[in-house]
Amino acid sequence: MSTIHDNAVGAAGERDGMPVENSEDLVGTVTRLAGRMDLKTLERLYILRTLESVNGSRKMAVALLGISERTLRHKLRLYRTQALN
Repeated sequence: MSTIHDNAVGAAGERDGMPVENSEDLVGTVTRLAGRMDLKTLERLYILRTLESVNGSRKMAVALLGISERTLRHKLRLYRTQALN
């Protein structure tokens, strides 16, 4: 059974020929934290850590996450709004 991570990142840690640094660390961190937080918080952490791991590249992040750029924009706008409240 493959995971989102397996589909997005090749065996060499690359996506579309570009290296993805710390992809194993990202999945490991989120997996360890999964039992301690609700799904919305876990999703937020995974999205933000993915963006961090690709140095803010939204194109690479959406490819790794398997979501559209529109969905990512919506979620980031939501996170900003929540942080301001």
